[in-house]
Amino acid sequence: MRTQYVGLDISTEMFSQTAARLEGNPQALFLQGSVEKVPLPDNSVDAVICIGVIEYLPQNVTALAEIHRILKKPGLAIVSFPSLRFPMLFVRAILRPILGPVLRTVIPGCAARLRVWN
Repeated sequence: MRTQYVGLDISTEMFSQTAARLEGNPQALFLQGSVEKVPLPDNSVDAVICIGVIEYLPQNVTALAEIHRILKKPGLAIVSFPSLRFPMLFVRAILRPILGPVLRTVIPGCAARLRVWN
């Protein structure tokens, strides 16, 4: 049985870039979509790696339910999110609303990249 890797990204720009790089790779399938509504059938994957996503979602329970839905039983889910004890989380939460608008006006082309973060 051949291993297949499935990737998912909600950003149109990131999806386009990654899909172009993976084109022609029979082991890679890259989909555009949200972790809150994964375009895969129930019990269809052996493992999920979700890094740096959950903390940006308004309802992370929905995403976790989707991960559970697509995992085969038993499956493996690796999910990361910042700890409240991690100082950069606090710094990022304080500085992003201040620096984001400044960077958008000062750096050409920065607005599209920052829109994903805010």
